Amino acid sequence: MTRDRSPFRYLPSLARTVAVGPLALFVTVAVALAVVLWRIHEVQPGAPPPLAADIQNVTWGVVLTVAVLIAVGGVMGTDVQRGYYRSYFSKPMGPAWYYAQRYLLGAAAVLVTPIVYGVCLKLLLHTTDFGWHGTLFAAIGMALLLTGGATLLLSTVTSRDWLVVFLLVFLQTRIAALVQFSARFHTELPAWVVWPWKLLPPFHLIQPSGPALHGGDLLHVLAYGAAMVVAALVIMRYRPLGSGGRA
Repeated sequence: MTRDRSPFRYLPSLARTVAVGPLALFVTVAVALAVVLWRIHEVQPGAPPPLAADIQNVTWGVVLTVAVLIAVGGVMGTDVQRGYYRSYFSKPMGPAWYYAQRYLLGAAAVLVTPIVYGVCLKLLLHTTDFGWHGTLFAAIGMALLLTGGATLLLSTVTSRDWLVVFLLVFLQTRIAALVQFSARFHTELPAWVVWPWKLLPPFHLIQPSGPALHGGDLLHVLAYGAAMVVAALVIMRYRPLGSGGRA
């Protein structure tokens, strides 16, 4: 009997899990939101059709962090907590490679959603475009790298990675607002406020409706996100899963 030792042998199963989970949820929500906007527009006869780009920007500005956490959160931590990893890796298979595939599939589900949303907006609202633009996809991609990277890293120690990251995003964005307020009115914040803002991932820089990142801000997001993804994969490679080690 031959055994499939391909590093992609779990890929079909992972793809099905993502398809019936995060992707199905995202598509359902996208269609539902488009229908709601269509009904609102229908009760306002004569009103010009809204711009799809504006709708996409506003929507993703609200749901981006939650979408990323749904797509990639709680995967590895839940597997370890429930003992699933013992059967997954009973054959030669690197956990880092396995969860990297799951992470990328979750990211793909998020990236597909604005395309589905744009098609629905165009069909229902008869907009002039789909609302797709490079800045939007760049912001989503950077959120997948930064927020998704933080979630992947924390998943090596807790099954509540999504909750921890959500709280960190909330904290970081609030501190960033204080820093901006302080700079505008030339006041000085205490060190215990400033240092967390400097040390935490720069979640506040990712704004789908804002200008495209460039220069130091872009490098900060990319370097921080990539470092967390690499660190997570290294930990998965060398740290035993669960109290009993690798199955």
